[in-house]
Amino acid sequence: QALGAKFYDDEANIVDVSEGAYKIKYIRRIDLSDVHPQLANAKLQLMSDFSSRLYGKQSEIMQTYQTFQLNQNEAAEIDNLVWYFSELFKSELKL
Repeated sequence: QALGAKFYDDEANIVDVSEGAYKIKYIRRIDLSDVHPQLANAKLQLMSDFSSRLYGKQSEIMQTYQTFQLNQNEAAEIDNLVWYFSELFKSELKL
């Protein structure tokens, strides 16, 4: 959002994700048309240890939630939001 992405809900209202991660569950469409044009030339390199999972029973948050003073339900909600956001991006960007 800070780079120009816009997120919309079912009724085409903008979802302000700066209000908190819980807002992710309301996103139904992503608009990247206003993203800064120089990002088109950016090359990203990601590194992973491959032993961590973004979501699922073996995800990092599900393995370490107590470290962050979260209960299992809170960790599961975060895990579900990460999964949903990942699927939304894959669908919207045709990845």
